[in-house]
Amino acid sequence: GRARLRISSLEPGQLKERALEIFARSELICPQLHLSLQSGDSSVLKRMGRGHYKPDDVLVFLDKLKEIWPVFGLGADILTCFPGETEEEFNNTLEFCRKLPLSYAHVFPYSIRPGTAAASMKGQLDAQTKKKRGRLLRELVEEKKQEFLHKISEMDSLKVLFQNKNKGICEFYSTCILEDG
Repeated sequence: GRARLRISSLEPGQLKERALEIFARSELICPQLHLSLQSGDSSVLKRMGRGHYKPDDVLVFLDKLKEIWPVFGLGADILTCFPGETEEEFNNTLEFCRKLPLSYAHVFPYSIRPGTAAASMKGQLDAQTKKKRGRLLRELVEEKKQEFLHKISEMDSLKVLFQNKNKGICEFYSTCILEDG
């Protein structure tokens, strides 16, 4: 009765009513998800071969999830500077991330992988742009993380899933400092 499941690396296209039903019924699933979002811009997602989901679909799903889990941790993989990403497309991703209840994210500037379709695409972005956009996203994610940590620090209690000395990982997949006793 003490085991818990953490759902990680979910494809956003899998976020349907069935997932909500499972999350609502299961007592084993931690109120935390990690999504492979990649971008908050539909055009960029389409160029990535991920046109089967839209950023707005993710936001609608997360709003419904709040009815099941009023508080939940949300991690994401976010890639910036995919070939051809315009300033407007980047700003769409930034705005999308502002709307997400992120507790953390892995931000990756695109890098060429030989042999992939993206490696030969036009519009490869320069290192300075990659550094700037990556920094802006990481700063936003850090702000969101701090807001989330403040929110859970005000909770009456947390379920600690893993403990090592005076630190633990709580049910929201966030580090918490444990008090004596």
